[in-house]
Amino acid sequence: MPNWIKSFLLGTSVCLGFGTIASSPVLAGSLTNPSLSGAASYLTYDADQTNTFKVDNTPANLVKVLSGDLNNPMGNVELFSNSETLTNTAFAAYTGVSSLSGQIGGRDITLSSLTMADWLSPVGSKTLGQTWFDDMLTANGFGTMVGSADGTLLFNVFTQHGGFQRFSDPNVAYVNQNNITGVIKIGLAGHLNATPLFLKSIDAFLSSNASTQSKNLVRALRPLLATKVLQASELIKYTYNNQTGYLYSFSGVNSGLVEKGDGVSHSAIYEVALQGIAPEPPPQQSVPEPALLLGLAGLGGFLISQRQQTKKA
Repeated sequence: MPNWIKSFLLGTSVCLGFGTIASSPVLAGSLTNPSLSGAASYLTYDADQTNTFKVDNTPANLVKVLSGDLNNPMGNVELFSNSETLTNTAFAAYTGVSSLSGQIGGRDITLSSLTMADWLSPVGSKTLGQTWFDDMLTANGFGTMVGSADGTLLFNVFTQHGGFQRFSDPNVAYVNQNNITGVIKIGLAGHLNATPLFLKSIDAFLSSNASTQSKNLVRALRPLLATKVLQASELIKYTYNNQTGYLYSFSGVNSGLVEKGDGVSHSAIYEVALQGIAPEPPPQQSVPEPALLLGLAGLGGFLISQRQQTKKA
């Protein structure tokens, strides 16, 4: 072999040794190996371009409905789907939940519905229920009511007439993670306008045997809420990296979908976030530089040409 070819190949081997580029990192990871468990019932909702609709609770359907994101929800799974059918007494005694479990970034995560014990759990000097209700008032422009007699009255009406049950059945639309920052984002399908959910408690109170004085106070407050678009997600309980907590949001984005049966559910996605642990990046792969590959191709063509000319000679 001519010396100049040996020199070229030696240089090429050096380039191959240093011609490595890192593979592009995957920016987003999704929930893997999802499964559902628990005593409480659950429902799976698939989606087309305009509606969500019930489908069978199968593993394949679960994977499909959780495959979307904020800009393209693909459906959702509703945990504790019969919570709203329970009376206050039945709900207070019920301890069952339904949970969505899987791995995100290689770590276990579990998302669950709520029980009365969760609502009554302490958050600072308040309960979770009081904290969430006060946050709802503040986020929707009624912050002056927090701690006031009117705010306390509305909270009592809410809790005594099925309010907790209406927000204990989260609809999980997706679970995704940014593989660089580690942030886990969970989409909760809900109502773009949640005002009717709060008015249900008020109207039930006004139809009860409460005192006329109390009814008059609530009746005076009702128009303030009825004329306002209230936004509030259901709550979800998470267990991740040996930590347990609760997530909720008061800022919904139009999902472009509505539930086929009632025409109003799932009209919003409320995205909540949890700081997770970013997965280990994949090992770098040695890949020849594009320019080097072109050079090798040129060399191959040149060698073939030289061989043909040698034969002719």
